Amino acid sequence: RGTPAAVRSAFQALGTRIVMREWWEAGREPYTVAVEAYANDYADRLPEWSLEDLARDLTEILRRTAPVRVHFDIQIGADF
Repeated sequence: RGTPAAVRSAFQALGTRIVMREWWEAGREPYTVAVEAYANDYADRLPEWSLEDLARDLTEILRRTAPVRVHFDIQIGADF
């Protein structure tokens, strides 16, 4: 818990590719991370799953795996 590798591993378990940019890489406020989540594998789960379901699951992964002091800005999209 608490490392970028732990966050990436948790997202990979859901089949979601992510790009993370930590605050020093993107000129942001300290302890903020920008996350782009590409949810291509979720497209075959619709209509059973919604984007709200996906956003909830991805946010929960971040809450459980990331350091408490880190704030995440997450964008969800598809990369075809």
